[in-house]
Amino acid sequence: MKTLRYPILALLAILPFALRAANTIIDVTVTTDSCQKVTGFGAAAMGTLMCPITDDRLIDMAYGADSPVGLNILRMEVSPNLVGDVKYDYWDPVYDWQGYVKAVKMARSKGAIILGTPWSPPAAYKTNNDASGGKNDEDDSKSVRGKLNATGYKMFFSWLNNFVTYMKNQGAPVDVVAIQNEPDWWVGYSGCLYTPDEMHDLVANYGSRFNKSSGVRLLGGESFYFNPEYTDKLLDDEKTRNIIDLVGGHIYGSKPLGNMKTACAKATQYGKETWMTEHTVDPLGDEKKIYDVPRWQDELVFAEELNESMLAGISGYIYWYLYQRFGMIGDGESVPSGGNKKDEILPRGYVMSHFAKHVPGAWRVNTKSSSYKSDTGAFERSAYMKGDSLIVIAIDTVAKNIDIRLSLPYAVTSGKHISSTSLTSLCNETELAIAEPTKKLTVTISGHSVNTFIFKMQGAPTAVQPVTAGTAEKAAQTVYNLQGQRVTQMIPGRIYVAGGRKVVTPNE
Repeated sequence: MKTLRYPILALLAILPFALRAANTIIDVTVTTDSCQKVTGFGAAAMGTLMCPITDDRLIDMAYGADSPVGLNILRMEVSPNLVGDVKYDYWDPVYDWQGYVKAVKMARSKGAIILGTPWSPPAAYKTNNDASGGKNDEDDSKSVRGKLNATGYKMFFSWLNNFVTYMKNQGAPVDVVAIQNEPDWWVGYSGCLYTPDEMHDLVANYGSRFNKSSGVRLLGGESFYFNPEYTDKLLDDEKTRNIIDLVGGHIYGSKPLGNMKTACAKATQYGKETWMTEHTVDPLGDEKKIYDVPRWQDELVFAEELNESMLAGISGYIYWYLYQRFGMIGDGESVPSGGNKKDEILPRGYVMSHFAKHVPGAWRVNTKSSSYKSDTGAFERSAYMKGDSLIVIAIDTVAKNIDIRLSLPYAVTSGKHISSTSLTSLCNETELAIAEPTKKLTVTISGHSVNTFIFKMQGAPTAVQPVTAGTAEKAAQTVYNLQGQRVTQMIPGRIYVAGGRKVVTPNE
C-alpha cells in the first residue's frame, strides 16, 4: 500500500463544488441511527480442493490489524475423517483435526476469531455410512441422500465437544462451531443433508449437550443460499433460540440484499449476530475465461458484495478460499493473464482491506442519499462510527467521477482518503486538509473505484448515541453495560447499550 501526501490536491477535494470541474453530484447524509455492530471479515484457511493451509506464513500475510488485508475471522473444516486406517472406536475415535492447527495458532496470535464448520459428521453417524453427501453425478441410480442416523443425532454434539477439546489441547482453541455446511445442498463430496425441521430437532433434542463452559458459541444455519427457513426455525422456538448463539449462511444464487437480509432481520429481533460464512466471486462474462484471474470489474463486484452484505445487516463476512487465484493470496496456478502470483496478496485482498482493516468493531449507521444509477453501473455507500472515527465507504462502478456532498452528524477535524482504482493502483492513501471543523464537505471519487474515507469527529466519544430516557423497554432485547457485559436487568438511572444505542433508564 502507498501513502500519498498532497495537501493542495487534498484541499481541492473539499472545496466548494463550483470551483471544480463538473462531475456527477450525489448528496449523502450520514445519520446517527445505528444498525449492527461489525465483528469482522475473514476467509477459509484453505486452498484449492479444500486443502488446509499448513504454511502459517500465509496466515501472517493476511491476518491482523498490521497486515495489508486485515482479516480477523478464520474458517476451518471440522473433519469427519479418522486418522490413517485406524479402526473406528465408538468411544475413542481419532479424527484428522491436526491439519489446521498451525494456521489457527497463527491467526489467534493476530487476534483472529476461529470458526469450525463440519462439511459432514463422521460416516458412522450417517444413513449412507460415508462422509460423502451421497450424490453420484455419473449414475443417479447409485445416489443416496446422506443424513444423520439415530446414533448421529445422539452423538453429534459430543463429537463437536471432542473437536473443541482437541483444538484447545493443541493450543489452538476455536471460538465458534457451526452445525453443518450447506445442509440444503446435495453433493458427492463431503456433505450431510438436513431439512429446516431436522436441524431444529437436532438442536432442540440434543443441543443442550454442547459444552459452552469454555465460551465457545454455536452457529446454526449455513444454508447454501441463505434460506431463511433454516434460521427462522432455530430462532422462533425459544428452546433452540437459547442454545444457538448466532446464525449464518451462504449467498450462492441469492444476492446479499435478498434472503440474507430477511434472515438478518429475524436474528436482530432476537439479539443474535448473523454471519455470511462462505461465498466467492468468479469472473464475469465469458466462461472460457473462468481460469483467469479476475479483472478490475470483478473486483468492483466483490466490493459491492461486501458493501451490500453490510447493508443487509450482517456482523461477519467470511470469503471462501484464502489461497487461490480468486482468493486473497495467489497460489501460483498458471493463468492466461499471469496475474496469479504465488504467495502474493492479490487485488481482491486489497479490496477486502477497505472493509477488513477499518470496519471491525464499528457500528454501521444509516445513510440517506440522492438516487443515482446508470445503465452501466451504480454508486453505493455505507457509513460506520468507531470511537472518534466516522468511516464512509463509497463505490463507483461507472466510468465517470462523482462529487459526494457529505452531510455529517458531527463536525470533523481531519480525514484521509484510501482509494483503489485499478488492479495496479490499490489502497493509495491521501490526507485531507480540513481547515476548520465542519459537518459539510465535498469529496471526489474516481470512476470505477473503491474508496474509504476516515474522518476524526469532534465531540463524539462513542459510536452509539443516547436516546430519550424512558425508552429502554422499546430497545432490542440484547442489552449491555458500558463495560460491554450483557445484562438481563437494567438499574434505574444508569446508561446501557441496547439495540446499538445508548439508553438512559429513568430514575424511580
